[in-house]
Amino acid sequence: MKLVLKLVTLITIPVVLVVYYFTVDDKIAPEASQMYQSVGENTESDAYVYLLGIYAGVDDDPMIVGKQQLESLRAEEERIADKSFEEQTYKIREYPKAKRLKEFKLKSCKDFKIQDNCGYVDRLLAQNYNAEQIKTSESILLERYREFLAKDDFHTLAVPNMLTPFPSYSYLFAGSNLSHLIALEYAEKNREEEAITALLHEIKQLRHLLQQADSIVLKAIGARSISNSLDLLSVIIHKQKLDFHQTIPVLNEEEKSLEKPLNYEFAMAYKFSKVFQRNSSTDNSQTNSELGGILSRKFLYKPNMQINVAYLRYKKIIELSKGSAKKFTSFVENDKPVNVKKSFLKNYIGDILNNVAFPDYSKYAASLFYLDAKIQLFNATANTKNLPVSPSVINNPFYDNETSAVYLENDNSVCFKVPKETRPSDNCLRIK
Repeated sequence: MKLVLKLVTLITIPVVLVVYYFTVDDKIAPEASQMYQSVGENTESDAYVYLLGIYAGVDDDPMIVGKQQLESLRAEEERIADKSFEEQTYKIREYPKAKRLKEFKLKSCKDFKIQDNCGYVDRLLAQNYNAEQIKTSESILLERYREFLAKDDFHTLAVPNMLTPFPSYSYLFAGSNLSHLIALEYAEKNREEEAITALLHEIKQLRHLLQQADSIVLKAIGARSISNSLDLLSVIIHKQKLDFHQTIPVLNEEEKSLEKPLNYEFAMAYKFSKVFQRNSSTDNSQTNSELGGILSRKFLYKPNMQINVAYLRYKKIIELSKGSAKKFTSFVENDKPVNVKKSFLKNYIGDILNNVAFPDYSKYAASLFYLDAKIQLFNATANTKNLPVSPSVINNPFYDNETSAVYLENDNSVCFKVPKETRPSDNCLRIK
């Protein structure tokens, strides 16, 4: 009998230890918890509400429609708060599509049968619009775009959730395109000063938006719109042979930083891991007993362990966004992985989610570094009537010992070599 007890003990203890090791989760790192809590709960933001209702019909007020959409969103957030991930479907009250404000669409290069090196400015130049026509037919959309930019309190009011519907960001691109078409025609009709003043004012407002944005999509839209504005401003200056005695400041840390948007993205990932933990599909409830489902979930998935690993990756991109272009180049070209504790055996599902579902946020950091470099290209060429200037006078912020800058074929753009593949419009400045 004693021998049997000894055998049982010898077998049981290792089994218990193994089960404990493979089922126990880590504690959430204090830094990860702090990043999650930094998002907080914003209760007021006229800019966010306005963006929610920016598509309101001609006879409706965007603020009123936006408030109705926010109320519907809040009700849905409360309804799905305790649901599993697969049950979290938002049923936001839909605004009638027939009443929505028509969204202005800029014609594509294909519409004009332009194929070679067709960029944003080429599309603007090919449009068959005039300023007065736009002011009349698209006056409401243009007014709403300007009204949104004038607001200075943007905060995402939605509770962080990967399934939350996006606001209608495309209307911001539409408004930016309209303002650029007007500026272009002003310049072509000897109203260059008005065009330049309007573009510089818009750039100033968009830079303020970069500082406010806690949405990765809005940050990207702001950067793209500024980049387009710089191209158009440069073309107007050189095409009209204007004297431009100004320098545009390079981006400051807050404008470049991805801290706010990535904190929000991390909060979404944090909540996803907690909701996924109770997802019925991981419980195998249809094929296993309740106990079996719990054990399989605990063996395969550790939400806290996943969160801690994800935190290190978000932190790294935030640090990169605040650093220099050369440090970013080193990170991209050396492709050093973030040093994290290996957890594959204990957290099989969590590791898969972190490796497969983690977006390439470095491309968002890249867009801001490229915008900063484009500002430097602009400052180096805007006050020079006789182009091309020697590329050697334009220092490449990404490299120490590289040819500073190069001109594309037929000298219509000046470009930097950059560490990440991109569209020419990102790392090049149009000059004609």
